[in-house]
Amino acid sequence: MTDDLVRWLRANISMWDHDYGMQTEAADRIEKLEAALRKIKDLHHGPEDEDVLWIRDDMTYKIVCDTLEGKDD
Repeated sequence: MTDDLVRWLRANISMWDHDYGMQTEAADRIEKLEAALRKIKDLHHGPEDEDVLWIRDDMTYKIVCDTLEGKDD
């Protein structure tokens, strides 16, 4: 569903549309968020021992922080 939204946003960008930048920014942001979610999902498939869980939590936190960088406002 989100891929459809990204496709729609990109397909409906026109030179005459005053929201051109907003549509592009929205599509880029959606794709970045989806990529981060996929990385987090992939991290959580595997062994469940205590050491792995700590590393997984740290990596998840880093992915979230990197994705939200500059988006604290």
